[in-house]
Amino acid sequence: MWMFKNLSRASLRYVNWSDRKLASRMHETALLVISKGSISRIKELLSLAATTVRQKLYVRVEHEELDALVPQVYLESSLLCPNLDVRVMLADRIPEHQGFIGEDRPGKMIIPEKKYKEVVLGGTFDRIHNGHKTLLSKAVLLGSQTLFCGVTDVEMIKKKTLWELISPVEDRINDVKEFVNDVSEGLSCDLFPLDDPFGKSITVPSIEAIVVSEETRKGGEAVNSRRRDNKLSTLIVEQIDLLKDEDLVLSEVKVSSSTRRREALGTLLQPPFRAPIQGRPYVIGFTGGIASGKSNIAKYLKSLTDFQVIDCDKLAHDTYTPGSKLCLRIGEAFEGVLDTTGAVDRKKLGAIVFSNPEHRLKLNNIVWPALMEIIEEKIDQCEKEFFVVEAAALIEAGWHKRMNELWTVIVSREEALRRICARDGVPEKDAEARLNAQIDNKKRVDASNVVFCSQWAYEETRAQVMRAVEAIMRAAELMEEDSGYVWDSNRFLALREELLQEKNEDKALEILTRLLSIDEETVDPLAWMDAKDLIVLLLQTITADKLLSQHQIFILNAVNQCSPSVVELLAAFFLQNNSSQKLISSGSLAVAIAFARRINEEECYEKIAVLLGPILHVSEVSQELLHQLASSKKSQHRFRIYEVVVSACRIKNLHPEMKPFFDYIMKDIATDDILSQLAIMDLLSSIAICGPQMCQLLTETGASTAVYNLLSSSKDSPDGGFLYPGCIKYFGHLCRVFPSQLSVYPKFLDALVDLISHFDRLDPSLRLIAFDTLGNVGHSGEAKVELEKIKGDIKMRQILAHFGVACVTGPVDLRARHLDALATLFGEPATKQNENISRRYFGWLGEPFPKLLFDVLQKPFDNMRLATLAALNSVLGYEFGKSTMFTIGGFTDWLVKNTTETQWETAQAKEKIVKNLLASDSMLIDGTLRDKLTAYFTPIKNDPQVGMASL
Repeated sequence: MWMFKNLSRASLRYVNWSDRKLASRMHETALLVISKGSISRIKELLSLAATTVRQKLYVRVEHEELDALVPQVYLESSLLCPNLDVRVMLADRIPEHQGFIGEDRPGKMIIPEKKYKEVVLGGTFDRIHNGHKTLLSKAVLLGSQTLFCGVTDVEMIKKKTLWELISPVEDRINDVKEFVNDVSEGLSCDLFPLDDPFGKSITVPSIEAIVVSEETRKGGEAVNSRRRDNKLSTLIVEQIDLLKDEDLVLSEVKVSSSTRRREALGTLLQPPFRAPIQGRPYVIGFTGGIASGKSNIAKYLKSLTDFQVIDCDKLAHDTYTPGSKLCLRIGEAFEGVLDTTGAVDRKKLGAIVFSNPEHRLKLNNIVWPALMEIIEEKIDQCEKEFFVVEAAALIEAGWHKRMNELWTVIVSREEALRRICARDGVPEKDAEARLNAQIDNKKRVDASNVVFCSQWAYEETRAQVMRAVEAIMRAAELMEEDSGYVWDSNRFLALREELLQEKNEDKALEILTRLLSIDEETVDPLAWMDAKDLIVLLLQTITADKLLSQHQIFILNAVNQCSPSVVELLAAFFLQNNSSQKLISSGSLAVAIAFARRINEEECYEKIAVLLGPILHVSEVSQELLHQLASSKKSQHRFRIYEVVVSACRIKNLHPEMKPFFDYIMKDIATDDILSQLAIMDLLSSIAICGPQMCQLLTETGASTAVYNLLSSSKDSPDGGFLYPGCIKYFGHLCRVFPSQLSVYPKFLDALVDLISHFDRLDPSLRLIAFDTLGNVGHSGEAKVELEKIKGDIKMRQILAHFGVACVTGPVDLRARHLDALATLFGEPATKQNENISRRYFGWLGEPFPKLLFDVLQKPFDNMRLATLAALNSVLGYEFGKSTMFTIGGFTDWLVKNTTETQWETAQAKEKIVKNLLASDSMLIDGTLRDKLTAYFTPIKNDPQVGMASL
């Protein structure tokens, strides 16, 4: 996909899956064998399975610690391949499969000895997930004969979150039985509905143990209390820890059925009732009970460009016109409800029908058929793609089967009561009567294709609705794709105009939702720039603060599922708005972790690294990246994570959490892979230049020592030509920050002097590194003193003389780079302490050097002129620089003339020199020169006639 990478089941609806070719190359079912040799690769193998298996993955753990590894496999599966039905085998048999994951093939399983004959456990077991599988697996590994399992039913589930979405108990019992039989062998399953908290656990004498989680341990203790009351032996309580999987909405930290039910909100729970008809809007019935939030959702749907929404309550109200056929029929059926004008008195009618179900049915049989006729007319007249029929009694009227789909919103009964009392100011008794007059949530859910719940924050409800809208629009786009439809620049520009006409947050979110539904294959590649501009405009309209404070789930879904190019846009947007720190707020931390999980993608890792650098100290962020480092076998992946470390170092974000990253860096520098070592060298050089703290960290972690050893060994090694320059560059950066390190690593300085002494024999890249490094290590006055102290003034005279020659000889590009290095050498602001040593260094460049430097400015080479201007700006910061250059004939005339530079970059560079001189209090700048320098910024007055002639 273009925005989203994967299709949800809800988006498929009546269109063919566009990824059939990919699907045909994947295994429906596969087998992963984990042996002693592959235990360390569990994460890697599960990640591979996520991309090569479509439905079910069997795992054979051929290791003596099967019991301990089962929870680990299920936990990693939840993180790495959450869409797969992963099943760890608990018996030494090979299940049916179509292919293998990894290189290992089945050998011999070591099944731990069973501790008990009969064990018991209980639970809801709705939408069996890896937490359930861990619990059931524990029971299977403990029991040798019978597994008793109670599955909650009836009143036992009504306290559960979103209990209306729980599958029937018969289905859940069958799911448990199928799973246990699939992974085990020779174990009898006794499954039963639980109408109370205990079931057979307090009646069967032969049960020896009960399996619980930390959450249900008290339940296990209650079972033993009842068994003691029944004169039965107490059970040994075997506890497992639930798998961790944060849910921002329910605030749960376990892999739970309620989490899975929450994830089902806004998705297609059952197939649509009718297929779409060409030339007719896709009709969606939308219903919900009183105080369920139906009106707010309908209002949002109405704001979407492609949706038309009709409020049946308002429509019915409008049909109650005085003297109409409908009013007359109601008046005949219910005496006294018509006023003197012949209109229906709705309050009187409401009092009659709410108190008597028969009267309500009688009214419905009059009103509903009349309304449906009007609705059908409006559907036929609709020119939009989707037509939503909002009606409270839509299911009761039987209208939903005449729609393509039925969408329903629910809240708990307690929340509905609270809202009714607060909104209408009525006593709870009256609110109860209103609720009792409607069908319950369970019936609504059972009849619906899509369900929402407005129990929580408005942002969560909106996310559910947007999920459904994205899916249904995705279906529409695929239908257009089948007919050759393509998203081109005109379509994106039209959306831009639509936004500008109504530029607000809601409209921007609506258009973003539509973009999220686009299939990448339907987008014209040439339209990407227009699409990019549109996305940026949409994000700016909403603002970064609101995206992270009010629309976290929307952004989380986008980061998790969008294509890398869009993720790069999102990261860049948050960077531009300085939003890194906001990512670690309680509601947005999951967004930061989602970005971290996209770090290994070519198109977006650079922006993500810069975004995460300021928050690398946050434990959850660093742990996510360290988790990836631990499981990654590819150096490219690791280096992209290391870029986050560099980003943190650049902003001086030093903290204890960084040390484990350096442990991995040290492993990579010790590898035999020359390319990895080169990449590490470049990485360490980038860190070393970041400041004293970072250099100290490099020393403490042993990085400097490791590079020094490579420097010593690489010069004469076959690969030395690759590593040697990297080592030189690293110590150049290190010693620029810590000049005292020059004496600690003497071989580095010897190697640098040797390179500079033979610069004319070096290949261009090594020559560049030699003088760039000299510029770095001699940048400060302290470093210049240290260099002279170590090498003596004679050797330093020779080195600087070579530098002067290199700046004015050789290819133009090399000379320009050397002049840049010269600007660095004298780039430290002038002080009394560094004036004298810098004068000596400049003098050692050679007596003709200042004049040669000025001569370059008369040449027509823009890159050389730009580099020379940078060097002059550094040198003129010193008194010796001013006195030297001001005595060169023609220099001050050139300096005050504002027409010498015709290119923008060189003109800016010269202006910088003049401004710095004006800001100086040097006695060498007398009043006359200062006036001329001030006049430099006076615009030139052109002859009007010449100006017009030039047109």
